Amino acid sequence: MKRLYVVEKTVKTTDGEKLRVVEVLESKPKDFSYIVFVEK
Repeated sequence: MKRLYVVEKTVKTTDGEKLRVVEVLESKPKDFSYIVFVEK
């Protein structure tokens, strides 16, 4: 079983736009809130 951590963060672009970025990580992120998916 593999654990995947889904992180959603808001990133500001250079022209002041806000983008929502979703990343899937295999290790636990330290400084973000995350959702855990367990893969069988």
